[in-house]
Amino acid sequence: MRIKLYLDTSVLGALCDPGPEERLMATRHLLDGLRKGWWEGFISILVLEEVSRAPESIRQVIAQELRGSPLKVLEEYI
Repeated sequence: MRIKLYLDTSVLGALCDPGPEERLMATRHLLDGLRKGWWEGFISILVLEEVSRAPESIRQVIAQELRGSPLKVLEEYI
């Protein structure tokens, strides 16, 4: 059984963050591990909504990453 990881918006935001290089490298390592099947990854509809409100340049970077990732989107239940 693989470890299940939930990624919030801040994890994906690190792809566009001008902050410490280590944060970007850690996020890239995490996404690479998900692609390789080391872990099972999840995001929520809320994450997608938050990304949709970001500036276009950020949305493009994150959308490109999401297209190539095996992240599963969790539905919101009330």
